[in-house]
Amino acid sequence: MPDEEQAFKIEEKKQNCTFDFDLENGEAIVNTSLIYTNNAKVEVSVRECAPSETIAPIPMTAEPNGCSMRHDFGTGVSTEMAMWTYEYEGQLFQASPCITTDTTYTHSKVFDKKRYRRVHADCRFGEWQGCQAIPHRDYREWQFGNHRGLSAG
Repeated sequence: MPDEEQAFKIEEKKQNCTFDFDLENGEAIVNTSLIYTNNAKVEVSVRECAPSETIAPIPMTAEPNGCSMRHDFGTGVSTEMAMWTYEYEGQLFQASPCITTDTTYTHSKVFDKKRYRRVHADCRFGEWQGCQAIPHRDYREWQFGNHRGLSAG
C-alpha cells in the first residue's frame, strides 16, 4: 500500500538509453528513462527508455562528404549518397550509413568520337611523346601504341 506522506522526485536519466532517428524529418530523438531514488538510495525505474519529455529532438544534417556516388551506367544517371549526422554534447555522431538522396546527375560523354591515326608505328609503354590516341573497338577504350586503357568518359 502506498505511503502518501512519502514522496520521491521522479527524474529523467539518459544513461543506458540510445537515440531513435527520424530520417524523414531529419531528427535525432533523445530517449531517457524515468527513475526515482528510494529511502535505501536505490534507483527505481518508473519508465524504461522512451522519447524524452524535456529534451527536444536534435536536428540532423545529410552529409555527402565521405560517401561515394551510386552510378547506374545503364540509365546514364548517378545518384548522390549522404550519411545523416548530428551533434550531441559537442561531439559529432553518425546516425546512418551512406544512403541515396534525391539529388541525381545525368551522365554526359566527355570524349570526342573522331577517329585518330597513330603518328609513330612504335609507341612503347612509357614513351607517349608524339603518340596519338587510336580508337580501339568502341570509343570508350583507347589504344596508345601497345598500351590499352579505358577513358574517363
